Parts: sequence; C-alpha cells; structure tokens
Amino acid sequence: MVIRVGADLKDFYSKMQTVRGTARKIGADFLKAGGIATAALTGVGVMAVNRFATVDKSVREVVTLMDDAGANTIPKLTDEVMKMSAAFGQSKENIAGARYQIVSAGFRSVADSGRVLADTMKL
Repeated sequence: MVIRVGADLKDFYSKMQTVRGTARKIGADFLKAGGIATAALTGVGVMAVNRFATVDKSVREVVTLMDDAGANTIPKLTDEVMKMSAAFGQSKENIAGARYQIVSAGFRSVADSGRVLADTMKL
C-alpha cells in the first residue's frame, strides 16, 4: 500500500508574503517614528543651547557696565537669573534683559542692581 501526502502550499506562501509585507511596514513605521523623535529631541537641545547662549551674552553685557564686577560675578549673576526665573515665572532672557536695563539706568553695583531687580519682579 502506498500513501501519498501532499498539500497545496500556494495559499500558505501567499499568506506568508502578506505577513512579511506587514512586518516590513511596521518596521518602517518604527524607523520613521524614531527619526521624528530624534529630530524633536535634537530641536529641544538646540533650543536650550541657544537660550543659554542668549542669557550668557546678556549677563556678560551687564557685567561690562558694572562698577564692582569681579571674577565670580558672571556665575553669580547667571545663578540669580536662573533662580529669579523660577521664582517669578519669567523667562531667563527677560530677567537678564531687565538687569541690563537696571544697570544701564545707573544702578551699577551688583548688590544695588540685584535689589532693584528683585523688588521690580515682586510688582
């Protein structure tokens, strides 16, 4: 007695091709989403660097106008800008710009300009 076992694999191969195509599309979608996420994170990083550069430039401009600026004045003023920004809900750029205006108006010492800025921010 001879038994022949056979199967029509045509339908199986067709379905496997469909699965393969779907898997490729899913993989491509993941790659695309990863690219978008990478671009977004890169954009955030660039924006943060630009904002820091703006604040740093503003602080350095303020220091050039101060009568009593010393070696630690830039880090001190930068720290004050960060703290005031958090405390008063204002951007760091606005705080640094306000300090520049205060010093330009004649409050040229670190302490005096800091007091005027703090009092102004409370208004």
